[in-house]
Amino acid sequence: MAIWGVPGVTSAILNNGYVGIYWKNPTGTVLMLPVVGYTGDPAQKMIFALNPAGGQITIEQSGMDSYVNSPLDRFRYILIPAGVNVSGVGRATDIDWSRVSYTEATQMLGLTD
Repeated sequence: MAIWGVPGVTSAILNNGYVGIYWKNPTGTVLMLPVVGYTGDPAQKMIFALNPAGGQITIEQSGMDSYVNSPLDRFRYILIPAGVNVSGVGRATDIDWSRVSYTEATQMLGLTD
């Protein structure tokens, strides 16, 4: 389990904005959380929880020991407040982020790796 103190995780962001969390595994593949796989029993999963009261993001995983806990693992979170416009796309909260790859998200938001 990993816990990050993130002051930007607020009730306002959770209720009206967007929080995206991405995991780059040791092979270089980037996946949006949550990740659930059914290759064994129990299911492999990596999930997150947000705590606005403490301004925290918690990452938990189970059944994925061969995939996580490597020094090569990288996580990135994106917090977008309500009302933010994405150039050429519209309001960020109107975008279905589950259909946007990490590369597309960073390009749309002007983020660098």
